[in-house]
Amino acid sequence: MSWWQKLIHFIRSLFGGQLFTQIPVVNGNHYGLKQEEVEEHIKDMIKHPELLCQTHYTDFCGFYSFSYCYINENPQGFEQFIKSLYNTGVTNKGSNQYPVTQEIAEAITRGLKADLKQNWGILDSKLPHSVEMLYMLTLANIFSILPFYYKPYSNEAHLENDALWSGMSMASQERLFHEFGFTTEVIGNDFVETTVFPFDEAERSIVLQAITKNHTYVCMLVNSWRMIAGCTDAYPDNYIPRPEPEFPQNGAIGTHWILLQEYSIHNCKFWDYGSAQGRNYSGDLLDVTAGFIIAKYNPKTT
Repeated sequence: MSWWQKLIHFIRSLFGGQLFTQIPVVNGNHYGLKQEEVEEHIKDMIKHPELLCQTHYTDFCGFYSFSYCYINENPQGFEQFIKSLYNTGVTNKGSNQYPVTQEIAEAITRGLKADLKQNWGILDSKLPHSVEMLYMLTLANIFSILPFYYKPYSNEAHLENDALWSGMSMASQERLFHEFGFTTEVIGNDFVETTVFPFDEAERSIVLQAITKNHTYVCMLVNSWRMIAGCTDAYPDNYIPRPEPEFPQNGAIGTHWILLQEYSIHNCKFWDYGSAQGRNYSGDLLDVTAGFIIAKYNPKTT
């Protein structure tokens, strides 16, 4: 376990988060999930990573964007990671350790419930499958916007939909890619420039080159409230009136992670949760982007 993981675990444990406990067993099944169900769902995720969907009941867009990349590059490693969480309650990757905390284990076993306040009629009306949640919650307990955001997981408090607990900043997203064998180049930060065009020609050229390279991904942190206006094939339900966001709708903070697939200043194509064929954006996505990470898979770094 790296020094920063040890420090984060120690501080969080002081605030009630238990690092590891015996796996709850129900009817002979870990977390109440049947072995064959777990294996079948992992196979589905690996077979169709483009269908990964966080739903509107979690803030796991950063983890899903990363997972899309990781599954495509190392499906065996992805499968082993989740199977180890299920079978032993902890996954060791290199010198780092990813434990299922007591709070996460108990919440999965009881059965997770979605925050009904998030029901805007968009996409699925439930949380992702419990196999995905076991994996995502374990990652979120390690990586988060604020490394020392101490709260132990609580489904009652719906921390899966708490941006500070389950969201990802540029720094934490880069760290996640590094931990799983990617080298990265980071451009921008967590805030969208609202008065001056944020990216110059050289940076635009970096994007154009990156999307043509093998084993390379452009992971973008955008302001979703501004982005939706330019999406020409978004889910119709996306236009249902929603509660006002905590930050201004045209504000300068990055709120959503996507993967760029095609780029020009007039039209772009990108992947985010559930968009099997990708989505089209009319205009330049960099206009609503706070920062982006060029992630290239290099297994020798793990």
